Amino acid sequence: MKTLRHIFMLSAAVLALAACTQNDWTDSSGLPEGKYPLVIEAGGLESVASRATVDGNWEGVTDVALQVGAEVKIYTVSATGANKENAMLSSAAPFYWTSRADITVTAWWPYNAADLSMPEVKVKADQSSLENFKSSDYIYAHSDAVEFEHPTLEFTHRTARLTVTLTPGDGINRVEEATLKFIGLNTEGGNPASITPYHTAGTVVYEALVAPQTIAQGTAFITVTLNGTTYSYVPDAAIELGAGSRKQTKVIMLTIPLPT
Repeated sequence: MKTLRHIFMLSAAVLALAACTQNDWTDSSGLPEGKYPLVIEAGGLESVASRATVDGNWEGVTDVALQVGAEVKIYTVSATGANKENAMLSSAAPFYWTSRADITVTAWWPYNAADLSMPEVKVKADQSSLENFKSSDYIYAHSDAVEFEHPTLEFTHRTARLTVTLTPGDGINRVEEATLKFIGLNTEGGNPASITPYHTAGTVVYEALVAPQTIAQGTAFITVTLNGTTYSYVPDAAIELGAGSRKQTKVIMLTIPLPT
């Protein structure tokens, strides 16, 4: 299992002040009101071009919701780097540091503009297109102790990622035309019971994002249809699909269907 994380650095951007410098305050009692906006430097992401947050860059993500106290504001994402692996998050109406004391910060993407509370994870049933695969991702970060001098947030995925690689076996020479589905999924929160994964034509790798859940032992979990025959995979032990986890498996295709 590989845990995917996005590391974000928050910095206090100091405005040029005519008569106020950092030497004017050395304790934690307070800072001049409205003078030290909270700006986020996003870095440390795994860089894979054109795959958005699922693989560590900000392709297609324009803003995030960020909460300090009970208030939520939208911060704009300005991606940087050759593969958009870094970003600066800022706002025209930002939060401000009011003292040097640690603050509690929560952030997430995606968000609902009509209701800025953190949404429930609800992935798409058809993730066969790259756009639907990417838009099924949910990321989140929380810290009760964001420091003024070294402010950081660690983002994690709220989804689990599934990757299946098909391999030819006895009697089957090619598997590029196979159709794969994940089935038997938990439908809590409006999530789909089955998912058609992302798959590039001519390849043998299938990927999907699912809400955190446990696949029970003996539950049909994967079906593969090839040359008119449907093969099923039934795990002999429970599979834990935790938030931020990544499950990878190789399926060897044989002429004899697996038991259903």
